[in-house]
Amino acid sequence: MDTYLDKILSDLAKTFGGLEFFKSDEIKRELLKYNGKELLVYFFNHPNMKFKKMQFLLLTIPEIWKDFNLEDWIYIIYNVKRPENYHILFNEEAYFEDIKFLYKYIEVDSIKLYKQYCKNEDIIILDKVISDYAYDMFKTELDIENFEDFTYGDVHYFKEMKERLLTQGAQETNYKNDLTDIDALRNYIKYDHI
Repeated sequence: MDTYLDKILSDLAKTFGGLEFFKSDEIKRELLKYNGKELLVYFFNHPNMKFKKMQFLLLTIPEIWKDFNLEDWIYIIYNVKRPENYHILFNEEAYFEDIKFLYKYIEVDSIKLYKQYCKNEDIIILDKVISDYAYDMFKTELDIENFEDFTYGDVHYFKEMKERLLTQGAQETNYKNDLTDIDALRNYIKYDHI
């Protein structure tokens, strides 16, 4: 996209975590100059963007995506190039963070969206990889605390996005905040198609 974003990725790689990095007013101001949809596609597809750092970006600067509609998220889901040979134990890239973010934090069924709008070969990749992330698709007590103490961005952006996407045709997640639902979620990912 440009050298400034490459510099951000380089600087981010030198940090531990990334949460405080994205809370910087300068970084936020610079990132908000970009088209949010194209920015996120760029970062999701970049091999140097690690999933945890991408998660922090999405959580701490919701202004990047706060005005998106369902069509924008579908565009992102469709345009992230997910590698066939991705393995959760060996890879840390953010190629699946859009699906996880929408499911976990916005609480819309991003798995169903993915299966509705992507090619069959991409669905096979999702089925293979995202079920391994099932444990990471539920909010934790720490997530709830991080919203309450404003470690993450303003929670009203997340609630507004959920309501907007639901009114535009997305469905609410079936399994939420209960780690006993992991097996049910894995079965849903692998076997329930539209």
